[in-house]
Amino acid sequence: MQRYFINKEQIEANTCLIEGGDLHHIRDVLRYVPGQKVTISITGGLTYQGIIKSIAKDQCIVELQDVIFSSKPDYSLTVAQALIKKDRFELFLEKSTEFGVTKIIPTILSRSIIKIDNEKEAKKLERYKKIVKEASEQSQRFQMPVVEQIAKLNDIDYGAYDKVIVCYEQEASTSHIKNLLPTLSMKENMLIIVGPEGGITLEEVQFLKTKKASFVSLGHQIFRSESAAIMILAAFMYEWGI
Repeated sequence: MQRYFINKEQIEANTCLIEGGDLHHIRDVLRYVPGQKVTISITGGLTYQGIIKSIAKDQCIVELQDVIFSSKPDYSLTVAQALIKKDRFELFLEKSTEFGVTKIIPTILSRSIIKIDNEKEAKKLERYKKIVKEASEQSQRFQMPVVEQIAKLNDIDYGAYDKVIVCYEQEASTSHIKNLLPTLSMKENMLIIVGPEGGITLEEVQFLKTKKASFVSLGHQIFRSESAAIMILAAFMYEWGI
């Protein structure tokens, strides 16, 4: 069944109200009619089997029936992804959602070539969340990743994480990710940091070392920023069977 993520405010009694882009998808793309079933996931809440009761020009009413999923993921993978070119960052958002990320922090590093002023930040975040929502629905996720506010590297709350992992190819002592993964537990709260196209500066490396970060290599090849993030998430997915 097609899945839709909705906010709690759209729920009234045992029905939910669907408008906007989701209504267009139901009515004009899938051409659903009353009586057809859909999956409704409440952001941060339960997932229900629903049945369409009515479809009008400006809204669709879905009756919520049985709860089909209620638990949270057994792991926590946050990616602090450096801001990179628009199309590549949006590719990261889509694919990292498919590969199981639980939280995304769009991050400004010294070599980030993309600068976002305060006026554009709200619009950018709205766009990011829309991409993550659509990717979550497409990949049939039960929980949608959280997209946090844009942050500078030194503004991240490192104390909230059990393990900080940095994708880094320059240091001779860097361990391959395959050697680190077996030592990690799904119960640990992970933060993965991925730098921009120009890489992480030495000053940023020193800063991250004060946060007891583990620096890992993804192999001999040098990957684009968005590819590195997707690859390390795929490695966790394989290791943990998620």
